Amino acid sequence: MGDILTFTIGSQQIKAQVDNIRKVDWDTMKPNFYMMFSPGSIDQFAHTYITSFYLSNDNKDILNQLLKKYPAMTVLDVDLLLQQIKQILTQLTAAINYLLYFGLIAGFLVLFAAVQTTLDSRIYTGVLMRTLGAKRSFLQKIQWIEFSALGFIAGLLAVLMAQLVIFFLYHWVLKMGFNINLTLCLLFPIASAFFIGLAGLWGTRSVVNQSSMQVLREL
Repeated sequence: MGDILTFTIGSQQIKAQVDNIRKVDWDTMKPNFYMMFSPGSIDQFAHTYITSFYLSNDNKDILNQLLKKYPAMTVLDVDLLLQQIKQILTQLTAAINYLLYFGLIAGFLVLFAAVQTTLDSRIYTGVLMRTLGAKRSFLQKIQWIEFSALGFIAGLLAVLMAQLVIFFLYHWVLKMGFNINLTLCLLFPIASAFFIGLAGLWGTRSVVNQSSMQVLREL
């Protein structure tokens, strides 16, 4: 407030003092980027007019007629700009979601590697539990709960990190509002728990199928 700004208009300059500042509302399609001068202070300079109006898609042909009648007029179709921005945001969001899916695939590979590393220990533990009276269905339930819990936690962390990255891009980079994808946040951890649970059961199927007598003889 109170600063003196110098404006260059054509080959001339004019100084003006900042008396007040208004808040910009970027959510509207009205002009939000102009300086307001005192009445009569810049009447001697050449000027143009700017305005905005809504036009339905059925009446888009009117713009062509308007340009033919007034060739010096410049018309900006905001709908096309918004569609382009929407397409860019959709592609950006899809790219981040693809990273989420690739992370899930990498999690599957790490899971199989971890299962194969601890397979001998799991087989030995399963044989001991079956020797003490545990049924195969009980061992399968334990493995299902273990891997499903791991899948749910991994899916929840992955989707929250993806939404956090998208929020950072929308809020701090693009300066736009962000709405969290609740459907993805709810369904992805459940789907991750289901598929990783199945993958864990398949990877440890030898734990319940291995012969107890054969394993004990090999020890």
